[in-house]
Amino acid sequence: MKKYVFLFGLLLLSVGLLTGLEKTKYEKATFAGGCFWCIEAPFDKVAGVKEAVSGYTGGKEKNPTYSQVSGHRTGHLEAVEITFDPEV
Repeated sequence: MKKYVFLFGLLLLSVGLLTGLEKTKYEKATFAGGCFWCIEAPFDKVAGVKEAVSGYTGGKEKNPTYSQVSGHRTGHLEAVEITFDPEV
């Protein structure tokens, strides 16, 4: 019985250690500066960046199209949201 309790404890410790490795605290930052394709690509190459997602920020339309935004009819700006590991 003691052997099984020990093995179960060891298993719980192992799972705890392994899941602890996955608890990276990512942060987000949003950048707007012209065409989002021009902004997104450089961030994809930066160490610590997990994801770079293009979209729009600001504006008055709920779900604007690229044509509406690029035509300056919505008040939106093209932007990129960066998810990154601040430790890196």
